[in-house]
Amino acid sequence: MKDAREAGARVIVLASGVKGHWFEHAWLQDLADAIEGKPRLGRGVAWYNALHEIGGTHVVSIAAVSGDCSGGGAELGWHAICASR
Repeated sequence: MKDAREAGARVIVLASGVKGHWFEHAWLQDLADAIEGKPRLGRGVAWYNALHEIGGTHVVSIAAVSGDCSGGGAELGWHAICASR
């Protein structure tokens, strides 16, 4: 999102390419790997960076929720909708 904003984007649409699933905050396997000190696929800071981009810029953000979402994924969708108003 930051790269798109810096390139001049004025609208960002958050969407998923996974049928029936939109977004979750954390993948359970990543949480388990973090506890065990193993490498993780995701970066925890990415979620916070996304919230900052949505709420802290003048870019309109649209959450195209097209499936299940939970936890921080639901919060991300709510934040995009609220920040767009």
